[in-house]
Amino acid sequence: MDYFNVNFKDLDQVTETMKLVMEMANSIRIWENNGHTPSEIFEKFEKPRLKPLPDQPFVYKSDEQNDVKKEKVGRNDPCPCGSGKKYKKCCLGKDMYN
Repeated sequence: MDYFNVNFKDLDQVTETMKLVMEMANSIRIWENNGHTPSEIFEKFEKPRLKPLPDQPFVYKSDEQNDVKKEKVGRNDPCPCGSGKKYKKCCLGKDMYN
């Protein structure tokens, strides 16, 4: 805020000012939003699609911890991408020549 020559006394004053700035930014009607405010768009389109948070936090398991074993794809096996072609004519060919 040096551009406006504003000095804050403490962190609480900065926090209060930023809350006011964010409230103002979310209340301004924007042309790109067809005249709607960001708050209106959130309430109308995004909020209904929000899902509740899970009870337990997500725990990432590395490949070593997973029970699934990855099998190596042979050149003449069907391609794992689901195209129906042989691996050597589909994805392996892309990897070899790119």
